[in-house]
Amino acid sequence: MTGANHVAGGLAFTGLFCSLWNVNIFEKPWYLIATVFCALLPDIDHTKSPMGKLFGFTQLPQYLDRNFGHRTITHSLLIYFSLGGLFYLIESIVSTDHTYTLIYFLAYISHLIFDMMTVMGVPLLYPFKKNPCVVPGNPEFRLRVKDYKSEALFFAFFLGLLLFCYPLMQRGFWTTFNRQFGTLSHLHKEYSISDDLLKVAYDYNSKGEHIKGDGLVVVSEKTKAFIFDSSAVFEINDKMKITNILPDHTKQKRKESEVYFQNIESDSLEILLQDKVILSSDFQSTVACKYWSGGEYKSSQVIKLSNCYNTEIEFQPDTSHLDVLRKLEIKRIELHQLRLQIADEIKNHALVLYEIDKINKEFDTKSLADQEQAVSRLRTLENKKINYHYSGKSTEKIDKQIQQLEAELNENNNTLLSGKITYLVL
Repeated sequence: MTGANHVAGGLAFTGLFCSLWNVNIFEKPWYLIATVFCALLPDIDHTKSPMGKLFGFTQLPQYLDRNFGHRTITHSLLIYFSLGGLFYLIESIVSTDHTYTLIYFLAYISHLIFDMMTVMGVPLLYPFKKNPCVVPGNPEFRLRVKDYKSEALFFAFFLGLLLFCYPLMQRGFWTTFNRQFGTLSHLHKEYSISDDLLKVAYDYNSKGEHIKGDGLVVVSEKTKAFIFDSSAVFEINDKMKITNILPDHTKQKRKESEVYFQNIESDSLEILLQDKVILSSDFQSTVACKYWSGGEYKSSQVIKLSNCYNTEIEFQPDTSHLDVLRKLEIKRIELHQLRLQIADEIKNHALVLYEIDKINKEFDTKSLADQEQAVSRLRTLENKKINYHYSGKSTEKIDKQIQQLEAELNENNNTLLSGKITYLVL
């Protein structure tokens, strides 16, 4: 078979069978290059073939042609599986994905299968057995060398197959299969075998309303699915009249993330929940909360959310702490007023001391009349100095008491939450 048919047939064969693993060989240029390369690789033993010319500088094609001949060792299962093991080993080292190994196995075997359809066939068990393997058994139905009419027919067939099956290769075999049914159970099958984020086009009737659109699959079960449409998460179940629910791949790997938290305030929780598709959550609050979950309005200190988006939680004050809070607040106000009073007396006492000191220093320089006035002022200042009750005290102890009260007020007044949430990473 000619190189052109090995390329066209290799693309059709590899593309079709790769679709069983949801691998689209047309998705990336390197997938196409790998497919063409592996589909032509067995002919490296022929010096005039594309592979023989490409690797001619290595003298490998000349060596294989001289020592083994064309369609021998490179067309055997021994080399096929040996190179496959090498591909798998190399790809395992550099990546967890084995797409290129899959492409190799399919593209390489396509070459062997198509060569089996020629009169010569290929010795698959070489070097253990040199008997050629052929398909079909009757040589009249096999392809002959330089039969350009048959080659052209095969080429046209491969091209037609590529064009006809391209949507299947692009979308994947099982996705295409499941889309033909458009049911919740087939959506669940696609969801179960996929590791990427699924998008879905939905068309259904609920309570007399026709609803149509598309969104991302949050969770899928056999009888229901939760869909996110950029503003809300809603449920589609088998009790609704479903016209179509068609899955497709986003090529974005599905990722989930968990966040654990302890004793955070309600504002912090709102930030955690904001713009997130919550898959599940389980956390406790120091006060009762009201929230929507599963179509029900609940009130509890234990909050369990699932399959929701931007859920609002209303925190209810704990009335059992109101008396305690009131008493603590009154005591805090009294201490604050006492602190202000002490601070004022300390300031005034310092001013009195400053004035007494100033009068004593300037007393000898004054006239007799001024000295009499100074003595009178000193008596008044001395009486004031005696009357200050807090002049020798510090406000540090009062400040600490106020801080302790404020901490106690915050502890009794704040809503604190502890637990975890699991959300879908978009």
